[in-house]
Amino acid sequence: MLTYFSHGPFTLNTNLATPVRLVNNKTVVHYLKPPIEADFTRASQCVENGLRMVEMAIALNPESESGWSYKTNLLLESTKLAEMEDDLIRKQIVLEQYEEALRQTQKAAEKAKNQTP
Repeated sequence: MLTYFSHGPFTLNTNLATPVRLVNNKTVVHYLKPPIEADFTRASQCVENGLRMVEMAIALNPESESGWSYKTNLLLESTKLAEMEDDLIRKQIVLEQYEEALRQTQKAAEKAKNQTP
């Protein structure tokens, strides 16, 4: 039985895209490039466009928790795309950007929590 994940204008067969194995009692997912190049291209374009938009949102409001949260999620998706292309250097660079965005998300959330009466 095949499982499909549909998001936006493309559908990825998760059986092809996400082999899972157990390493040191941790679940490890290895992301593989989909067999249809157009699906990968659309996913890459979605992430690129999303990152451009979220950068604009953060520029308008640098303390936006939702802006930082969206950036965090898009960067995480970008690491998966880099892995699909076997670009481990880009994956590491984007992972560092993800970690910084996560810190900013947590910082913005804490500030918003402290401002709530």
